[in-house]
Amino acid sequence: MANRPQTQNYQDTLKSIHSAGTWAIVLGLLNIIATPLLQAAIYTKANSDGHSEKILVITALVIGLIIGGIFIGLGIKLKKAKPNTIRQADRTLLGLGIVVLIVMILSLIDGGRGVGLINLLVLITIAQARGNIKKLGPSIKSQTIPKGSHVGRWILIIVGGLVVLFIAADVVLLHVLFKIYKVNGPSMSPNYSNGQEILVSNKYTSPKIDDVVLFHAPTSDNQILIKRIVALGGNKVVIQNGTITVYDSSNPQGFDPDSNYEPANEVTSGNISTTVPQGDVYVLGDNRSDSLDSRDFGPVPLQDVIGKVTRKL
Repeated sequence: MANRPQTQNYQDTLKSIHSAGTWAIVLGLLNIIATPLLQAAIYTKANSDGHSEKILVITALVIGLIIGGIFIGLGIKLKKAKPNTIRQADRTLLGLGIVVLIVMILSLIDGGRGVGLINLLVLITIAQARGNIKKLGPSIKSQTIPKGSHVGRWILIIVGGLVVLFIAADVVLLHVLFKIYKVNGPSMSPNYSNGQEILVSNKYTSPKIDDVVLFHAPTSDNQILIKRIVALGGNKVVIQNGTITVYDSSNPQGFDPDSNYEPANEVTSGNISTTVPQGDVYVLGDNRSDSLDSRDFGPVPLQDVIGKVTRKL
């Protein structure tokens, strides 16, 4: 009769370990299914046109498969726990808890509140299971842990760590440093085509001539436009006879800002002579005959520039 409470404690502990294993398997399946769907939604929102970049969604699917596989593997291992392997299960729970916590934080940053909530529920079951293990006292410490389990655990830790770093890099790149946009219209043709996806920096403080930027246009609808910077604050811009000339302290005789990217026969219409205010930039579309740009609304304040186009996708 004296052993019955202890036996009951073991049964309750194993039940909580198995429960944590079940939740880990569920979380693994959700990661496999939900991760690519969540990433597709995020990229679609970034593009603002219902289109998502396929390669990024495929990458998210691979991440989901790896993370899901880790969770399912650990979950199955916990489901197989027996009275003589509780100490080993405790270490598995600890490793699982660390990975779940990191993935939960990254999911919340990435906008996946539902996935983050499920991660939280798994963490609660892990904490309950480990709490029950502690109640068993010194008897657990005498259990030996097979040497092979150390190798498997380190493999899981390394793979899990690499996946977590990959997700963290994805979050930082696509939500902190860069965003994905889509070219709307023919104004930057032929260098940037209508519908083409582009990666844009989230910070832009040092404008340079030839930089292609996105900005909020000083128009009534405040639309986002993509144009090329042809002159900086303090520069004088002269447009006449179908050509543009920019004057600055280094080029008092003027220079052609189009020489690096425009076709030789491109005509810049207009009759303009203006000095760009400090803190502003003068922007033009590469397709001069079909572009709403600084010839229409004047220089653009640097504070209205969203970022620089860093690459085409």
